Amino acid sequence: MKLKSFIICAAMIVLAASCDSGSTKSTQAIGVPYPEGVAYADQQSDTLGVYSTDSWTATVTDGDWFTPNEFSKTVSGNKVDYSKYALKLQTSNGTNRKAYFTIKSNGKTLRKTYVQVSWLNISNPNPLIIRADSTVTSLYDTEHFAELKAYYYFTPTYKGGSDKIVITIYSPSTEISTSDDWISLQGDDNKYVKNVILNMPRNQQKFEFTVPVTVQKNTGTTKRTGKINIKTSNGINQIIEVIQGAESDKNK
Repeated sequence: MKLKSFIICAAMIVLAASCDSGSTKSTQAIGVPYPEGVAYADQQSDTLGVYSTDSWTATVTDGDWFTPNEFSKTVSGNKVDYSKYALKLQTSNGTNRKAYFTIKSNGKTLRKTYVQVSWLNISNPNPLIIRADSTVTSLYDTEHFAELKAYYYFTPTYKGGSDKIVITIYSPSTEISTSDDWISLQGDDNKYVKNVILNMPRNQQKFEFTVPVTVQKNTGTTKRTGKINIKTSNGINQIIEVIQGAESDKNK
């Protein structure tokens, strides 16, 4: 799930240029391309990237869930400096939270919002973002931001079929499992099993996995609901519901 659209200041750039008769043109610029704006529940690292033609300082408000929270760089000469800083994040405690970077340079002040959400980075199935009262909304719902949750689900027809989970993990390992006998997961050996372990490749901070899912035909007369459980090694849990209609349903 790409959440880059939630960035409050996606590419904060300030340009100031002057061109007087007989003088050379000078340009000042500062930008903050990273972090991208959203961290996920199991994420424990990220990057602050700043480019600037002038010296700058950055402070963080409400950022007690990651370190460090003060940055500065002295820039000299007529060049653009690009610096990257490693951020160490705490995993989400089940809530959504925001922090604000304030960057000051050459009389200019920029502010960037950084968010950590309480759910995992699953791009398939696509989630519904819901409020506490189950109203469907989006991450732009800043008034209810603290209560937002992601609801993931599959809706196969009574005939069953195949789908897939696409998940980006940030923890050392993640287990995906189901206890429903009519739902199966495909492991590395292409056999369908009840649980799959995803291990982070060496020297990677995040990695995208695809896990095929198969649902059997519903031969019963009523709709049924199953669960696929996702548990990361750093303590984050997520559920994907599988809601399958029956052959007798009008909407198959």
